[in-house]
Amino acid sequence: MPSTFSQRTYGLDDTHTDRYRAVAAASQVWRDPAATELTDKRWNQIWRNHLLVESIRQHEPCLLGSEIVVHHPLDTRCASTIESYAQFLTRPADTFGSFTLGHIVDTWRPLLTSPSQTKWISDFGDRYLNLGLSNDAWAKRQRQ
Repeated sequence: MPSTFSQRTYGLDDTHTDRYRAVAAASQVWRDPAATELTDKRWNQIWRNHLLVESIRQHEPCLLGSEIVVHHPLDTRCASTIESYAQFLTRPADTFGSFTLGHIVDTWRPLLTSPSQTKWISDFGDRYLNLGLSNDAWAKRQRQ
């Protein structure tokens, strides 16, 4: 089953289509800005977020911006979706990327030094990366 970010498709024969296509065509980010495949449910949300970044950049040409998707390291469907979406881009490394939550925690941990910051990053890691804690809490709730 494909990983979907939104259950609804936007930008394909609806009120958003013309605006989305105009932003895409002006940005030079997509190999074929008119490709209907960009509206595929698997990456439609990523595409629309990327369009938002490009729309802002078109109104503020001095701004830098990229679409970054953050996902759990074990979410292989999301990683595959990200790879598939990147195939539509002319220069993916310039305007698109992804990080796993583990990468973010590992990068931030050495930068956070106060006790409250180190507690926060530990709690963040537990909440979003330690699936065993979530499974234990879920199992406990089911027993009650």
